[in-house]
Amino acid sequence: MLYQKKLIINIEILKLLKELLKKNNLFDIWVYGNNSDKYSDLDLIFIYKKNSNKKLFKNNIFNIKKDASIIITTKKVCTDIFYFDYLNIYSVKKNKMIKNKLNKKYKKNIFFLSVIDRYFERRSKILKIKSINEKNLRIIKSYFYSIAHFLKIQNSLKLKKIFNSNLKNYWIIRKLSKSGQSKDFINKIRKDDIEVFYPLINKYCETKYPLNDFNGNLKIKNAMKFQSINKYKKNFVPKIVIRIYYEYSRNNFYIFKRLRKCINLNKFSKIEKIDKNMNFIINKKKNFLINSCKKINQLKIKSGLYRLNWFV
Repeated sequence: MLYQKKLIINIEILKLLKELLKKNNLFDIWVYGNNSDKYSDLDLIFIYKKNSNKKLFKNNIFNIKKDASIIITTKKVCTDIFYFDYLNIYSVKKNKMIKNKLNKKYKKNIFFLSVIDRYFERRSKILKIKSINEKNLRIIKSYFYSIAHFLKIQNSLKLKKIFNSNLKNYWIIRKLSKSGQSKDFINKIRKDDIEVFYPLINKYCETKYPLNDFNGNLKIKNAMKFQSINKYKKNFVPKIVIRIYYEYSRNNFYIFKRLRKCINLNKFSKIEKIDKNMNFIINKKKNFLINSCKKINQLKIKSGLYRLNWFV
């Protein structure tokens, strides 16, 4: 398995989180990921009450874990984080796992949109990796997480066997990295484990969502540079990728307006309506990000979004 089914949280970290929750005007603190070793992510979701603007950052957080990912949101929309990913989330306040109560009819589209959000951006980063370190191992792990989501919508025993085989290489590299012996493995993981899924995901997207009269490119500084025109270039992505990002950008809130400036559509592109359920999920995600962003601005901090953190 790529991720443990049970959340692994250090007891001392859990004590610190309970102290933070007790001393500050928070509705709850949610935790996902784990901190079983230095290559694992511990992700914290700070859920603010409506009128709470107390800043909890800097020393408080870094005492918990120096590289912990911090997500800011509000009580009003917190459960909508499940529209981004099917996460195993632990509530510090309730001392138990949070149940995902979303309608199952959205499940397949949630997995697909998660692949769109994560896969191509992670692949582009991995292609630039020149050495193995803690940060790069986390990027590779996140990449495999997106593949796992793809296999939820493309149920194939053959692909699952390939995936499991590739995961073995990842765990080998991770183990050798601890002893400083992994420097010769990066080319192998690129060729054998990363690129093998690229044509398969492209084919699925182009078959499921052909969008014959749509083309464009997406360029976010220091994050991604994609185009849907030339299949023979490394930065090629299926048209649906650009289309989904374009759908995210169709909102007047400032982070989406900034995203819109990064998208350049072919002047002859036809904007067709997307699937009703998919559109519903995207609107839920946009509303979550808007609520989170407003709270982030109140706190006067520069990060904390679950997606599109580049535009805060």
